[in-house]
Amino acid sequence: MNEITMDKKYKTRSGKDVRILCVYAPGYYPVVGYQLKENGYINPTSWTSDGRYDKYNKSNSDLIEVEEKKTFWMNIYPDDPVVVMHNSRKEADIRATSSRIACIKREYTEGEGLEW
Repeated sequence: MNEITMDKKYKTRSGKDVRILCVYAPGYYPVVGYQLKENGYINPTSWTSDGRYDKYNKSNSDLIEVEEKKTFWMNIYPDDPVVVMHNSRKEADIRATSSRIACIKREYTEGEGLEW
């Protein structure tokens, strides 16, 4: 795993939401934050710089980067291969012409489909 940074979102391997408070604490576990539990309580936790809860073994408390999904809307027209992406349904509706046959919502993760 890459080094944990403050500008990204993380969850635990088991799916719990995580808030990172610091990535430069002294010692073997410099990443400090907390896990959000289902009952609303928090569980203060520290991790290695690459997000491991236990530096020797895999754990359900290891950090996993959350890839944010982005959404766009596109108007579809008959016999027109040109697609324009819009940031919202409202924007797609405003820019639509009367020949629109569909308005489709799509989600993607940045970098998706670029692997070779």
